[in-house]
Amino acid sequence: SMKKLFIAALCFLAATGATQAQPMSVIYETDYGNDADDALALEFICKYNDIGKLKLLGVGTHKEGANVCPAVDGSLNWYGYGKVPVAKSPTPVSRPNDGNHYADSVALCRNSKGKPAFKQTKKGKYEDAVEFYRRTLAKQPDNSVAIISVGFATNLALLLDSKPDKFSPLTGRELVAKKVKVLSTMMGCYRENPFSEYNVNCDIPAMKKVMSEWPGEIVQNPFEIGEKVRYPVKLMREKLTWANPHPLIVATSVNNPDPNYTQCEFDVMSVIWLVHPELFNLSGRGTISIDDKGFNHFTPSPNGRHRYLTTTPEQDKKLLELLVKVTSAKPKKFRKQYD
Repeated sequence: SMKKLFIAALCFLAATGATQAQPMSVIYETDYGNDADDALALEFICKYNDIGKLKLLGVGTHKEGANVCPAVDGSLNWYGYGKVPVAKSPTPVSRPNDGNHYADSVALCRNSKGKPAFKQTKKGKYEDAVEFYRRTLAKQPDNSVAIISVGFATNLALLLDSKPDKFSPLTGRELVAKKVKVLSTMMGCYRENPFSEYNVNCDIPAMKKVMSEWPGEIVQNPFEIGEKVRYPVKLMREKLTWANPHPLIVATSVNNPDPNYTQCEFDVMSVIWLVHPELFNLSGRGTISIDDKGFNHFTPSPNGRHRYLTTTPEQDKKLLELLVKVTSAKPKKFRKQYD
C-alpha cells in the first residue's frame, strides 16, 4: 500500500541521513557586560539558529546592571530573535569595578538618526531567571537541552535548589537530571600558575554547588582556549562594515578602544563545541571541584560526569578562521530596524 511505501521511503531517508537533524535546544546563561566575548557567543548562537544547528530557548543573565537585559534584548531583536525570552536573576551579582560595561553602550547606542540602534522588544520586563528555567525545561523533551553557561553559576545554583511549582512537580535537581543533556560551561583554568578564574571567583559558593551537585554531564571550556584564540578588532571591523552600528563592534570598541587590540574569545568556545566538537579535544572523564579560594581541580575517574576541552595550535588556527567566517556573514533574519 501507499502507506507502507511512504514509511519505507522515510526509513530509507533516515538511514541515509537525508533528513535534516533536529537543531539542539540551548539556553544561554551570560554575565554580559564586562568582556565583549559574551557578545560574540550570542552572535554565534543566533547564526547557528539561522542554519538550524541550534534552537535558542532563552537567555538568562545574572549580573547587576540596568542595561544588561536591555542590551541582550536589543541584540537578539537585531539578529531577528526578538521573541526569545530574556531573564534576570533574582539575586544578580554586583561587580562595581569591572570597568567598561559595554552593556550600557549596546543598550544606549543610537544610529545616525538618533534612534535606538538595537530596538528592545521586552519593554523593560524580564522574567525571573529561576521561573524562566523551570517553565522552559518543564516543556522540553527529556534529555534534550544544552545549557551554555559563560558566566557565574548564580542562576544555575538557584535552579538546583528550586522547589516544585506550577511549572513542574519536580525539584530543580530532578528537573535538570530529566531535561538537560549537557552543561557546556566557560570557567576555570589549568595553567601552570593557576588562578581563581573570573567566572568562578565572582560567585564561588554557586560554582562550588553546581560542580558538586549538578546531576548531569558537564563539559568545561577553560580559560586557556580563549586566551590563545584572539580576534583582532581591526579585522572584525573590516569584516562588519555592512552594518553600522553592529552590536559586536559597539561591544568590542568600548571594551578596549585600542585599534590594535585582539579580543580573547573565551565564551564562544562553549557554543562552538556543541556544533563543531571536532575542533576540540576532550579530556577523559573525572570530577571538577572548586576550593574555597575559587581554584578548580580535576580528578580523573572512569565514571566521572565532567570533562574539559583542550586545543592544538592547528585547532586554534581553525577556530580563528571559523570566528572570522561566521562573523563576516550577514545574519539571515537581520532586521535593519530604522532607515
